[in-house]
Amino acid sequence: METFESFSLKFQKAVESADTFLLMPHVNMDGDALGSVLAVYLYLKAAGKKPYIFTTDRVPVIFDFMPGIDNVRATLPDHEFDCAILFECPSPGRCPCETKPDAKVIINIDHHPDNSIYGDLNYVDPSASSVGEIFYELFSILDIPVTREMAINLYVAIYTDTGGFKFKNTTSRTHKVVSKLLENHDVPIDEISRWVEREMDHHVLLLLGKVISNITVHSDGISTATLDRETMESFHADESDVQNFMREIFRIRGVHTMALLRENSSGAVKVSLRSSRIPVNKLAAQFGGGGHPRAAGCTINGASGLFEAERTIVNAMRNSMAAGEILL
Repeated sequence: METFESFSLKFQKAVESADTFLLMPHVNMDGDALGSVLAVYLYLKAAGKKPYIFTTDRVPVIFDFMPGIDNVRATLPDHEFDCAILFECPSPGRCPCETKPDAKVIINIDHHPDNSIYGDLNYVDPSASSVGEIFYELFSILDIPVTREMAINLYVAIYTDTGGFKFKNTTSRTHKVVSKLLENHDVPIDEISRWVEREMDHHVLLLLGKVISNITVHSDGISTATLDRETMESFHADESDVQNFMREIFRIRGVHTMALLRENSSGAVKVSLRSSRIPVNKLAAQFGGGGHPRAAGCTINGASGLFEAERTIVNAMRNSMAAGEILL
């Protein structure tokens, strides 16, 4: 991988040479991908460019406050873009369009270690806490002014991917970036933490209670929770409503590895994985997914039900432990 300085200059040249931009977060987007996309969107607009944000996901209501959020679109224009910037898409299949986008130049920026380096211009930094952290440093090295609105989006990106600065990916580098954001801009940190973490719609809170009642603690420090399609529909919930459930339920004393499985409308089972013991990104890769060693996700297709998928995941966890795959 080339140096950050070399990538930065190539990124600047690509932006200067292009007029139309397609910006895409990964599928099942999180606060990091969304915050970074919105910050770059605002930067490109201010530079007189024509950026377009595309995702097939519904924007989680907890992010409705973010500057520029009204510019997220659910339809993809049928024309070629000058440049596509992909945020945390380890492979083209993790893009909302499920393949390489129609663009003259593809820029692939990520911090997942399993990125397949498929862009015309790539930068992957697994040591970064978030893509938001990378983009702040990119704006800084290129002397690109960061507005208050951009700062809010970058703060949300970093805050969410570090679990409110509680996860192991939080480093001195992370705190230095956040310190600069807070030093130079009026970022409403208390309101952001309330919107993102401390507030929940009533029906979502009731659904969380249902999930908690379905937690199973297996042997060997493994735990699972399941959420079937009928329950999701009865609570009028969708995928965006349950994105933060893992944060609430991965707190059982003695449990080092956990999976949250939920069934979608097509019968596929989406799985969120967390662990302090085994590299769950390797486990997720067995099912076409990916992520970080301590936090990853995948989708299981073809299982004859939610509980078969649960057995499959538990067996995969146990096989990983038996193979001696241990996090450092």
